Amino acid sequence: MYKRQGAVCAAVISYLQSVGDERLTKALLYWLAGGLGSATWQHLRLAAPYVLLGTAVLIYFARDLDLMLMGEEAAAQAGVNVEATKTWVWLGASLATAATVAVAGLIGFVGLVVPHILRLALGPGHRLLLPASALGGGLLLLVADTLARTLWAPQELPVGILTGLMGGPFFLWLLRRELGRFSG
Repeated sequence: MYKRQGAVCAAVISYLQSVGDERLTKALLYWLAGGLGSATWQHLRLAAPYVLLGTAVLIYFARDLDLMLMGEEAAAQAGVNVEATKTWVWLGASLATAATVAVAGLIGFVGLVVPHILRLALGPGHRLLLPASALGGGLLLLVADTLARTLWAPQELPVGILTGLMGGPFFLWLLRRELGRFSG
């Protein structure tokens, strides 16, 4: 199902690029590659309530997420309504993600790299891991955006390209590590 939805979205984006003027095409490119260059304080004011609400939902369910690390059955035995928790966590994460993507575009791998590194450093507890990941993701994005603006100056590289170049190898390392854990 998701492949069909992705194909429809890709078709819409391709259509907009083919019929749009140069300004629209450039805006679409920067949104697809992700960047903070066009974000304004007004965008931040519009997105902040959704990001804060989504984050609050995630932090509210931190204890339940910790219990779910033991498995869904064990969490249910400990009193967690597993299906409701999964639904609320999905909604909270989706709300925060949608608001940030609407402002900054598709900046890949930040949400994969930062939580995994912090989980290795801080442990699996979600009460600490969730806010630390939010701050760490912001810090990584700030560093990546600064590099994207300065390394190829005067041209600005979309920050999503840089995070993709950093995150792709990390994802492959993580995948290899997890596959190695199961095979040996």
